[in-house]
Amino acid sequence: MITQDGQPAGAPAATDSSHPGETAGRRALVLLGLLGAGAVLGALLGAVWELVWTPPTGAAWKGEFFLDRAGLVNDVDATGWFTVVGLVGGVVFGGLAARFVRSAPLLVLVGILLGAFVMAWVMYVVGHVLGPPDPDVVARTTGDWEPIISDLRLAGVEHTWWPFGSTATLAPAVGAMISVVGIYFGGVRRPHR
Repeated sequence: MITQDGQPAGAPAATDSSHPGETAGRRALVLLGLLGAGAVLGALLGAVWELVWTPPTGAAWKGEFFLDRAGLVNDVDATGWFTVVGLVGGVVFGGLAARFVRSAPLLVLVGILLGAFVMAWVMYVVGHVLGPPDPDVVARTTGDWEPIISDLRLAGVEHTWWPFGSTATLAPAVGAMISVVGIYFGGVRRPHR
């Protein structure tokens, strides 16, 4: 006899998970764990980003901040270093998660991608907080021609709490997807339970 869901009578109920026995609570823990790991790695990478960055220099003039010649050259330094550090961090994050997190592959993929965006946001916020203060604020209270060091920010970012105005924030996600594709489709075997 066949039941309404198309299963033979007496057969165990089908689960919606690709891993037998995986509960919704376990899936939520896997997702939260990947988001948390992305945040922790983002904090570490934010400190690294601030460490390798060369701050642009400038000066105050009538209460406004202006970059000098050397500062104009170094102005792209922050975005470039964010991209490099974020890409490497994303490769490490995605590779470790795809290799060792034992759960449904689609769930791990979504967790890695969301974790990479959390990583980018935390990396930006930590780097910005560790860097020098906003030069526009400093210029208002500084005399003319006083040298000022610029703050750590990405090109195209208007708000210090939302860095996604810059495409550099995609670097951790791109790095993570590169390693996920390499592990899932490149032949590296995931450990069995």
